[in-house]
Amino acid sequence: MFILMIYENRVRNVGMNVKSLYKIVKEDILPKHTCSIKPKESNIYSKKQIQHSFPGFSDEMNTKDKVKLGTFYELLTSGLFGGSLADIFTLVGFQDNNTLKIHPDVLDTKRKNIRESKAIVTGGHLTLFDGQINRYSWYQSMYPEFKTFFVVWRHNLKKRMNNYVSYIEVFKELANKTIYGAVIPFSLIFAMHASKDQDIIRRFELDTWEHCTTVKSQFLNLFIFNPEEAIKKLEFSCSDFIIKRLVTPDNMTMEGLKLDKIPIIVIDHVTYADWVQNEIMHTQEDVPF
Repeated sequence: MFILMIYENRVRNVGMNVKSLYKIVKEDILPKHTCSIKPKESNIYSKKQIQHSFPGFSDEMNTKDKVKLGTFYELLTSGLFGGSLADIFTLVGFQDNNTLKIHPDVLDTKRKNIRESKAIVTGGHLTLFDGQINRYSWYQSMYPEFKTFFVVWRHNLKKRMNNYVSYIEVFKELANKTIYGAVIPFSLIFAMHASKDQDIIRRFELDTWEHCTTVKSQFLNLFIFNPEEAIKKLEFSCSDFIIKRLVTPDNMTMEGLKLDKIPIIVIDHVTYADWVQNEIMHTQEDVPF
C-alpha cells in the first residue's frame, strides 16, 4: 500500500507523468516480480507467425502505426502464453442458425484460451466497446469451456511515427518502452464495462460513435500496483482468484531485439465457469447489438 500511496501522490487527474510511472514500476514493482515466465517461445519472429496466420500479409506491415504497435503486443502475448494470432472466429448457429464473428488476437485451442491484446500508452484509458463485450459474452455462452483474457500492455511510446517506417523500427522502440503487462480475465473486464463507479469508468453513448465504457488510467494501473484492491473494488472476492507476479525472462527477444524485463500480473479466475453460468448464460436473451 505504501508504494500505491507514493504513486497516487505523484499522479493527478490532469494526466499521467510518463517518467513517474515508468520509474515507479521499474524501481518499486519490478524487483518484487521474482518469478520468471516460462515462455512458449523465447525468440519471437513476426514473419513466422504472421505468414502462418495471415498468408499474403505484407512483411513490412507499412500500414498505420497502430497496426504495427498492436502486432508487437499480439506477438508478445502469443510468445509468452501460447496460441496463434487469430483472424476471425465464427460462432455458427448461436441464434436461429445465424452466425456471429469475433476477432480475437490470440487463439489457443489447446488450452482453450482466447486472449485479446490491448496496447495502451501511459495515461491512456482502456476502451471497452459495447459490441465487442457483447460478442465475447455470446461467445462465452456458446463455449463455456473456454476462458477469455484481456492482456493489457502499458507502454510509453508517445512519439508519432511516420506511417511508412519499417515495422522493425517500431518493434525496436517498444522493446524497451513497455512498462508492464496485466492479464485480466473477462469476468473482471465485464464488471468494469458494467460498472457505474465514476472512480473507475466513464460512459459514452454518442450518436456519432459506438457506445462504450472507458476504464480510467489510474484504476487500470491499480492492477499492477495492487490487483487485490482492484478485484475488491469490482465487488469480487479475492479468494476466487489466483494472482501471479511474474517477469519476462532475460533471454526474451523479438525479431532478434532483446526485450527489457517487463513485470506482468497474471490473474486467473478459478471460479470462472461458475461466473459464466451465473452471469452470462442466465442473462443472454436477445442479441444486444
